[in-house]
Amino acid sequence: MAAFAIPVTYTPMTPALDWTGRPKFNPDGTQVSTPGKTYAAQGVFDAAYVEVTPAGAGPFPSTEGMEYGAPGGITEGRPVIGVQLSAMPTRPIQGDQILINGANYVVKEVQPDSHGWALLLLNLAP
Repeated sequence: MAAFAIPVTYTPMTPALDWTGRPKFNPDGTQVSTPGKTYAAQGVFDAAYVEVTPAGAGPFPSTEGMEYGAPGGITEGRPVIGVQLSAMPTRPIQGDQILINGANYVVKEVQPDSHGWALLLLNLAP
């Protein structure tokens, strides 16, 4: 963290719930939510993280030897940020917003590890 972390501005989102306690959704399928209190945080940002889907996962044919870039697999470059969960005032969730190096991002997925960190897969905010 000391060597690679950069400052970011984090805005947690609070999902709106219906009378049954279930999340509400907009007609376009996005979850209805309201922004919480923005705070300063730190994380290790990577604008070109490569995500690999192994062959055989999904509608693609499987291959015998799984190697990086093997036929049938998918690689995808995407921005991610690694955060130390104990340093965050709120637990990251899908839909949270992050300002990194002047660009606005939305958390697509939270992938916690077993060491108190989480990798946040990001999309550019619309």
